[in-house]
Amino acid sequence: FLLAREFHREGILTTPFIHPSVPMTDGRVRLIAGAHLKNETVEKVEALIPSIARKFLDLRSSHGSVEQAP
Repeated sequence: FLLAREFHREGILTTPFIHPSVPMTDGRVRLIAGAHLKNETVEKVEALIPSIARKFLDLRSSHGSVEQAP
């Protein structure tokens, strides 16, 4: 949920997948694109993905793993 929440803060709609849809130690986030998606929106997401990924990789390395929000 933390990753989906971070995307939502940036105005990007996602769907998180957690256990039992994926293994207990995994998670997935699906990005949702609308029919009228604009190029600037795609560019915004392209720019955000690396920075959000780095943030979560930093959390994982400093805490051993990223825990789910309650």
